[in-house]
Amino acid sequence: MRNKKTIIILTVIALALLLTTTFSSSIAIRTERQDDRSNPIDNKYAVIFVGRYFGALYQWTNLSWIQQYYTWYLNDAAKMYLMLRDTYEYSEDNIFLLVRLLPDNIPNPDGDSYFQVPDIFDTSWIDYTASEENLEMVLNKFKPGGEKELTLDDSLYVTIIDHGGNYGGGGINWLTPYQGIDTAWENEANAFDNDLDTKAKYDYPNDGWSAPLKLALASPTSVKGFRINANNREKFDKLKLEFYNNDILVLGPIEFSGWPEDSWKNYRFDDCIVDEVRIKFHENDPVFGFGILKAFVNEFDFWPSSEPDDFINSYFGCPFNSIPAALLTIFGIDVEKLHDYELANYVSEINANIIYVLQPCCSGGFIDDLSGPNRIICTSCRGSQTADGWIGAFREALNEDVYADYDNNGYISIQEAYEYSALYVIDYIDTHDGCKEYNPLIDDNSDEIGHHVTETGYNPDLPGFDGYIADATYLNNVEVLDIEQLMSDRGLPIRYAADGSWSGAQSFTPTVDKITKAEIYIRKFGYIDPEFDLVVELRTDDPQGNLIDTLTFIPEEISSSWEWITLDFSDVTVTSGTEYFIVCQPAPSGVTTSFGYEWGFAFGNQYDDGAFWFTRDGGGLWRDLPTSYEFTFKTYGY
Repeated sequence: MRNKKTIIILTVIALALLLTTTFSSSIAIRTERQDDRSNPIDNKYAVIFVGRYFGALYQWTNLSWIQQYYTWYLNDAAKMYLMLRDTYEYSEDNIFLLVRLLPDNIPNPDGDSYFQVPDIFDTSWIDYTASEENLEMVLNKFKPGGEKELTLDDSLYVTIIDHGGNYGGGGINWLTPYQGIDTAWENEANAFDNDLDTKAKYDYPNDGWSAPLKLALASPTSVKGFRINANNREKFDKLKLEFYNNDILVLGPIEFSGWPEDSWKNYRFDDCIVDEVRIKFHENDPVFGFGILKAFVNEFDFWPSSEPDDFINSYFGCPFNSIPAALLTIFGIDVEKLHDYELANYVSEINANIIYVLQPCCSGGFIDDLSGPNRIICTSCRGSQTADGWIGAFREALNEDVYADYDNNGYISIQEAYEYSALYVIDYIDTHDGCKEYNPLIDDNSDEIGHHVTETGYNPDLPGFDGYIADATYLNNVEVLDIEQLMSDRGLPIRYAADGSWSGAQSFTPTVDKITKAEIYIRKFGYIDPEFDLVVELRTDDPQGNLIDTLTFIPEEISSSWEWITLDFSDVTVTSGTEYFIVCQPAPSGVTTSFGYEWGFAFGNQYDDGAFWFTRDGGGLWRDLPTSYEFTFKTYGY
């Protein structure tokens, strides 16, 4: 067993090597990839940013601890990269990976070396060294005039794997109510102080509202907002605040439907002078009333008018010179931080649909800065919480985990990945002793407030609620039903006849960007199988126009009963203004029996943007009857 002296010597040697190692901030050059995907999707982009490998300042002295985060972060980055590339067909040229590698020649006490790159991580994937400067540079590529200028036809997936923290923005000195004179209205015994948390039990209901909890300042003060951390119990559903100066109402009531849910909720208003706030809780259970402790305020702070225009700044720790930066902090030089308002500025002009997946602690504090139209934000926790392990569950859900496919449509939406990972966290905390609670959030309704899966502000089924837009957002292109004509009155024969072979075709005008497949309603007829295969083609312009794809079905694959058969064509990009045709080829020459197939059709013009076509001479002449009949068919695409 090694003694303490040996360990100290090894640590000093390791730190010396770190300090003398040059950490270049230059751009790493992407090497040629061996995996050349044949059909990448060009309008999908991603940024994966891996931050510093130590959290609290004390961790820099423990290289084993840093090694743990180093392995964890690189593993997560690699799995995210592979998921985007392999599962969702992101082009490697469209995935920007920012990582700072640590030197792998630092000896550890076991005779090995620290900071070995895990096998799953391919260093050739790295595009740029991780720094705030390079992150800003990459995001600038997506802005108007940038190298890869994006529009609302494009999507940008941004994930940050890092440590995080928060503090009062701009050094805000929050005004905390004077605890000594907090009272519960008419019943001072119901108010008590516990570790500087203000809590109160409420009696005396009044139209469902509690008597007010009074929080007073030592003297009248000009304020411009507040933050509150409260907890609801059982049947409480609303919270209302009124602000007073010398017992005169100067502002309010300000009412919240729903709750801060054990985290901060911030509110901004015009400057006013107050000396007291009165907080009421609404009870929707008239039977039991307010007889027991059901709701309490953990903390309440006024926002002084004299302080900067920000509530809570969250930040992520960028790896500025990595570990040496931590050493420099001792001498008064701060470690580089990526603040919420800085990231918001870097993405402000990007016109694409952006999905943020933010792993760091306190990442919920970024929501109010990043929220807006065409933005979905998923965070590991609230702005005041630490987190652990969430991003792995989120990634695994996106990586086509069937248990996350709640609507069973074969695809995983961003909402499904969020809900799966949030429920995973709840279950993990409930089944593991000593785990501190944290609440993954989602915001996609542009209101600058994230909600947890258990909160009333989250409802993927209702417009305007968090989760609704994310429920229809996918990283892959989701196939949808484009056209369907379901009526069928009779069947047109596809068969040999003495005067010429019969067959049919249906024209259609897609409304999607790509055609992926079609279905036709068909059966075979006769007491023996047809002598020929059913050949179905996809063409453009007319039934004998440009051939796109051909599918062949042997007689045994077609039922004698009416059924839908799937035409799984190769995906084809739709050309605007072009008419497409599903064509069943007539029986080939040499067929001697009249047994064949029937394609269902309906009387009348059932579909305006296409037509019924037929031939009776083996395909020499095709005729259309656009208002008389319509074949029974469906088309799909994305």
